[in-house]
Amino acid sequence: MKTRITLLVVLFILCALSTSQSQYAVSEATFISTGEGANLTFTSPCNGAPESVFAGTLNCTVDGTPTLFYCFDLCRTIAPGDTIRDSALVSPKGIYVLNNYYPYKTSYAGKLADNNLEAAAIQVALWKIRHDLDLNSLSGDHFAEIKTRALEIVADADANGGSTTAVKTIQIIPDADPDAFYIRTLDQDGHPIALNNIHLTISQGTLSTYTVNTGVSGNSPPVIVSG
Repeated sequence: MKTRITLLVVLFILCALSTSQSQYAVSEATFISTGEGANLTFTSPCNGAPESVFAGTLNCTVDGTPTLFYCFDLCRTIAPGDTIRDSALVSPKGIYVLNNYYPYKTSYAGKLADNNLEAAAIQVALWKIRHDLDLNSLSGDHFAEIKTRALEIVADADANGGSTTAVKTIQIIPDADPDAFYIRTLDQDGHPIALNNIHLTISQGTLSTYTVNTGVSGNSPPVIVSG
């Protein structure tokens, strides 16, 4: 089975599938299978030819943790088992959609009751944002409902997503001690999040520890650099 790829991330990412999918992420992910969505056909903005794909969420794992993605780059392909990464960070409107729509949020105005149709509409909207996909060329499962919903999502992103920026979810911060730093971890909304077993390396010198945890404050203890 061949898959389309390059995705966005929300702590999950996005893609499309020619009975295929894909993604691109800050952390490397492994594409496992398709998730919620629908089978659609449209005129490909990549080559002008008709293309039948799966549009919806992709089941992936990031460091062994199940994670959902969408595909952002319709013009590249991947297969199950491939390692993929995130490209959503280059698109403010793409980031906006990922941060405000399913599955990152599960309840909001206008959401379709059927998660398969909502996920398909979100994916199609992302391809419209990224590749200017001709939504009038859509056909397939519930395509009219998906098209109407996708246009609503694109309009929302056009009106409100132009200045969206990606949250830096992991940061290296100078400590008050000039020979030390600490790690800060944030969730997609910029709120502190606790993470364990963050592994550190250094090309020259030594560190006081090579593994840190961040607590409820999102900050690790100071790490001393010597040498």
